[in-house]
Amino acid sequence: MSGATEQAALPDGNADPTLRALLQAHRVKAGSEVEEIVARWLQRELAHCPDTPAALGEAVQIALTVYNAFQDTFAHVFQGEECKGVELVRRTIRSHYGFVTQGMVEAVVDRRILDRRLELLDACRTKYQPTLFGPRTFDPKQVRGFLVRVARIESLHVPKDALPGQLAATDPATLGASPPPADTDNQHWSYLLDLLDELWSPANGFTWPQRIEGLVSIGAGERTGDTDLRERCARLLEENWSAWERQRQLLRRLASQLTQRFEATRKRRNTTNDLTERAELDRRLDELDQRLQRVEQRLAGYHARLWPRPGQVKEMLTGKVASPSNVRKRRIDREVILLHARVTASRAELSRVLPAAVPEAIRRLSNEIVEHLASVPPSPGIHKYHGQKVSPEARRQLRQAHSRWLAAGRDFLAQARAQLRSLFHAPRQPAIRWPLQGFLADVEDLLELGVLSHRGILGGLGHRSGWRLEWLLSNDRP
Repeated sequence: MSGATEQAALPDGNADPTLRALLQAHRVKAGSEVEEIVARWLQRELAHCPDTPAALGEAVQIALTVYNAFQDTFAHVFQGEECKGVELVRRTIRSHYGFVTQGMVEAVVDRRILDRRLELLDACRTKYQPTLFGPRTFDPKQVRGFLVRVARIESLHVPKDALPGQLAATDPATLGASPPPADTDNQHWSYLLDLLDELWSPANGFTWPQRIEGLVSIGAGERTGDTDLRERCARLLEENWSAWERQRQLLRRLASQLTQRFEATRKRRNTTNDLTERAELDRRLDELDQRLQRVEQRLAGYHARLWPRPGQVKEMLTGKVASPSNVRKRRIDREVILLHARVTASRAELSRVLPAAVPEAIRRLSNEIVEHLASVPPSPGIHKYHGQKVSPEARRQLRQAHSRWLAAGRDFLAQARAQLRSLFHAPRQPAIRWPLQGFLADVEDLLELGVLSHRGILGGLGHRSGWRLEWLLSNDRP
């Protein structure tokens, strides 16, 4: 349920003035969400329940207890510092699907839990306090168990567009693009190629050879318009398919085995009373979790292993484009320039739209990243500097300076990802959240794909899903 839908779930403000006065007497702020929800609950039951002052007062007390207990527990489980509900979603997805990505977790928590908060509140009230004018049957301790069951059940229904390599329909006002077509693999792939075609257009400074090289690099020879390239790509993919599928099944089997060992170790850890054994089991859990994350990362981007290798791309392009050896580098260089421009534009837009609403941590991070990108040290591989030969000692110093610069970039990337996660867990404020989210996503793309590595946009296809993949490939920006 989107933010607009969530607001629509509230009453229209035409509740009985007597009820509103009664709620305000209980120190409920006029026009607040709690006033609207409690008034709606009471209006539903007043038609067939007594409306004596004593009964109404008791019903209001019960309703406020239900609302406050649910809100506090919901915020603690899904939006607090520990976010144990989010971790439960991650574990359940991993157990059910055999792997998990951050995009899958975000899709479940954001779209199936956070966006349905009011719906879940109604369900919790109906389950534990069917009537407000009867005996008090609600116990605040029951809410946590209710939310745990919600997390486990919803984790079994990850939206298909949140699976690795899939695209999600985001707010057209945010992307400036139409939603993708229906949920089928072929249509998703076709939509992805449409986005890449638009991205590698002359309007963004890409040449025809660079576009052809990019399409052949992902095995999309049919999009080049060249019959020979189409046949070569198809033949190469067919030759690689059997070995690729066999290795993918082995990775899935390994992920399943690690998941079973992780769950068995976790259960044993939760039932033991020996502190020494518990510490050892915690260490094993950390090791298993790290191994699982590595396997899941390989699975998430494993489809890229089916694509032609750079040497194979060069061979296929020989005779088709001039200087095929340098086309790949020039394409990636142009993509990095585009990522730089996106960060500059989204930072300027953020300052223009939300000059006072940008958190201090993000404003400071933005300034530090700009300074960092402007202070690129000379490459340690150069042999001359300012017309003079570089001595071994000077080259060593250059290597150290370059290493420090990259380490600072990795730290900025970690900070940007942490800020993205904090926005994800924060209460929904679309007018503020989307510009901040877009800026941080641009920063992550630039640092990961253009600064700390020189992989370009294709390097993100195996590590992005949902709105993050579409944001990376989208040519239209607000």
